[in-house]
Amino acid sequence: LRYFVPLGEIGTYNLGYQIFKGTVMLMWTSKIYFLPFLSANIDNVKKIRIYLYRKRPKIMALGVLVIVVIFWATPYFFNFFYGDTYEQSIIVARILLIGAIFVLYQSFYSPLFDAMRRYRFTELTDVVFVIANLTLDVIFVTKFGMIGAAIATTLVYIGSSIAYEIYFRKNKSVIFKYALNN
Repeated sequence: LRYFVPLGEIGTYNLGYQIFKGTVMLMWTSKIYFLPFLSANIDNVKKIRIYLYRKRPKIMALGVLVIVVIFWATPYFFNFFYGDTYEQSIIVARILLIGAIFVLYQSFYSPLFDAMRRYRFTELTDVVFVIANLTLDVIFVTKFGMIGAAIATTLVYIGSSIAYEIYFRKNKSVIFKYALNN
């Protein structure tokens, strides 16, 4: 951002980003929580299915509800504490909170792939999407300013979640077969 926008806009962006970052940090606790469970039960198809098809939808629904509440409460929070000074931070936070839904979605596949030692996929995907984020940042920030950085980040999280979903669906039988054979 510092190469394309004034310093004041960077501060405005960072304030909105902090809402997103805090939300994402809370969501990644699900990965930390479920990784030991999945690692210990990777050979139990029944428990993996319960994780994917019972626990995940419930936690996902709760997480989306929390994100929606944060999304709608953000303007009131910012106006109460900062007045009109950081009004643009609201837009940044809201765009990034849309991306947070996809971070939450992906956070359920990540510990499963880690438990199966599918590090190559997760690391390669992370590298590809970091490069994509930097590329989109340059393109969008030059056109839309700091809002472009938020759009780029959100698009990258959407793309990353789609990649994780495609990988899961293509390897679903392998994943459950892995559970049966271990």
